[in-house]
Amino acid sequence: MPLQHRPNPLDTRSERIVDALKQLRQFRPAQERERAIHVLSGVTVSPLPDPGREGHGLLQLHFAGGLTEAVIGEDYLQLQMIEHCRLEQDGPEGDGPVAQRVRSLSKKWAQLNEVG
Repeated sequence: MPLQHRPNPLDTRSERIVDALKQLRQFRPAQERERAIHVLSGVTVSPLPDPGREGHGLLQLHFAGGLTEAVIGEDYLQLQMIEHCRLEQDGPEGDGPVAQRVRSLSKKWAQLNEVG
């Protein structure tokens, strides 16, 4: 996954994390420069303001219906990088080893918890 551009050194840590998210397969840029949209869920991700430039790296997730949730940017980015790698390895149809493991685990989970 090559870096497509150099981050602006004037951006906050949160803004740089959003820029990194935009480079992953499951995101696309929103109309506003500082936002990214998760294409599978429709969640919009934006940096939380950091007026004191303390480098907190927090993100705001905006869900359909108006619910918002603050998350730790580095953790959210890490989880999304895992999903990006899964998409790279398994493809969009999900027929690779990770997708097979997910199907197996889902089947066991459904049996154990009687939810399937």
